[in-house]
Amino acid sequence: MSNSNEKQISMGVLLVLNLLIGFVISNINLGVAPILATIAGTYPDVAKSSIQGLMTTPSYLALAFGLLAGVLNTKFSVKKLLAVGISWFAVMGLVPLFVTDFTVLSICRILTGFSAGMVVPTSVTFIMSYYPKEKIATALGIQTAAVTGGQIIVNMLGGKLGAVQYNKFFMLYFVVAVAAVCIILLLPDRGPIKAKKAEGGLKQYFTWQSLVFAVFPGLFWVGYTAYTSNIAFFIAQYFAGDAAMTGTVSAIGNVLSVIAGLLLGTFHKKFKNNLTGICLLGLAVGYGILGFATTSYALVVFSQMVIGFFMACVISHSRLCASSCVIPAGITLVNGFCTIFINVFKLSANHILNGISTAVFGNSDPAPVFLVAAVLTAIFGVLWILYVAYINAHPVVVNGEELHLPEAK
Repeated sequence: MSNSNEKQISMGVLLVLNLLIGFVISNINLGVAPILATIAGTYPDVAKSSIQGLMTTPSYLALAFGLLAGVLNTKFSVKKLLAVGISWFAVMGLVPLFVTDFTVLSICRILTGFSAGMVVPTSVTFIMSYYPKEKIATALGIQTAAVTGGQIIVNMLGGKLGAVQYNKFFMLYFVVAVAAVCIILLLPDRGPIKAKKAEGGLKQYFTWQSLVFAVFPGLFWVGYTAYTSNIAFFIAQYFAGDAAMTGTVSAIGNVLSVIAGLLLGTFHKKFKNNLTGICLLGLAVGYGILGFATTSYALVVFSQMVIGFFMACVISHSRLCASSCVIPAGITLVNGFCTIFINVFKLSANHILNGISTAVFGNSDPAPVFLVAAVLTAIFGVLWILYVAYINAHPVVVNGEELHLPEAK
């Protein structure tokens, strides 16, 4: 959606910025997960719930600022929003490196929610605003690969840095600071994104069609949250495995996610806007295989490959479709809703799937939960394909202009 009259930026610089933004998001997603055990050992008198809260409390601010980012997008440029959000995240990450106090750590973790709500939605607007239309799907895939690859780095390197002293983990936030500096120095400021016409009201910035698309990333997280919450218990229960075994199978899935992310543009050309639905069906197969793999470690590994491969495309591609159903000024707001739905469904996923599993199978052990996740994810995949067919037949109209899904140019 870049304009030829605006100050241009080379594709090489855009690639570097996109990779750095992906790394920042990987830190936002992982939080302090790699060092929770070390933090608990450092502060033995702190309640376990407070330790776990270091991972969950940022979500509350993220919910609020996810929507606020959509409003600020019409007042401030993408560059300013990214620069402020990433700079704040760097500061909140570097303070615990130098001040080893649990209260300070807790406050800093809570305040990172501001950056989560600001950076994640705006990262999609960055791609939609600065990349040519034909490069957008590929750029989203690269960002997804950077997020997944960054999570591998943060888990491995961050885990080693923080193994003895938890605060050493936060040395990784120097890279986040570098990302902020690069955004400030290298990204052209094109001003706030405003609607072309004054009329149209809220519909200019948001449509019910985009809201439906925005729900799907959250629905994806229902099954995926159940998967991430139960995979360690599954391996321990059925294979007497430990954290190392869980880490190995998770790493296999992450590697496949990086590969799939890099191929997102190719997949989009092949499967068009049915891609998310097809990937959801692929995820359902992966969850189903895992649910039946209680006696075969080889099947467990294979299921991780399937899940890792298909999960990489779902969120990025569904955000792309949601962003195509509004004018450019509404992209950040729509992605803010994506962030909200993701967090809401993440918080409720285990309750939903455990309840269904108990009602159907009589228990909420990992294997039956994975089977429930498989069925629900398959249903979501079919619903996506049907909804794309509906939108193709009934394009979104805003201010008299038809807004088509990405392949309809």
